[in-house]
Amino acid sequence: MALVQNISIGATAVCAIAAVFTLGRLSTSIRWLAVHAIVSVYVDVLAMLHTKLNNHVIFSLYLPFDFLFMTLAARDYLKQWFLPVITIASTVFALVLIYVLRKHGQEYIPFEGVVTSFMLQAAIWLLVLIRTLRMPSGRETSAIYLISGGLFLFVCTSIPVWAMYRYNISHYPGLSRSLQGLVNVAGILRYLSTTIALILLANQSVTQKQHAGR
Repeated sequence: MALVQNISIGATAVCAIAAVFTLGRLSTSIRWLAVHAIVSVYVDVLAMLHTKLNNHVIFSLYLPFDFLFMTLAARDYLKQWFLPVITIASTVFALVLIYVLRKHGQEYIPFEGVVTSFMLQAAIWLLVLIRTLRMPSGRETSAIYLISGGLFLFVCTSIPVWAMYRYNISHYPGLSRSLQGLVNVAGILRYLSTTIALILLANQSVTQKQHAGR
């Protein structure tokens, strides 16, 4: 379990390194995806090194940024749909998160907020994927497939685990740990696919500038 978790953090770190080196060559919205990777590895390392900190509070503070960065990353691909989509999604997410935190406090992991965030992110990137299907094949479409596919794999694995976490940890602690390991594996695949996507998009940007300069 600890090994898989460390590999997961390593995969996030690799993605964050790729994000740092490609940030200046990415489109404005995809830069938020790069920022997401950088912030994610910072939070992972913070929680791992500073064990005296309350990880529940750290996670509760990180959750809105996770949702915000992944939503903003879809802006260029949703175009005119972006404003109504982000308005509806952000309102739903904020209401659920505020309700949970007011009811249980910051010491409580907002499981309902996690599930809501993942469902909304999946819905938003499904719209991106549908719109991408109309685009000609190339590095950009391949990158979107990688980003969407990695996200779908991660959230589809995470949603049932987080939704049943309290019940499983009380009644089936061994199963709960095994399922958390499965989430970590999905996270590894997600960040590795995102790393490849960032490199593809950065290379496409360089190629376009070279063609424009001729």
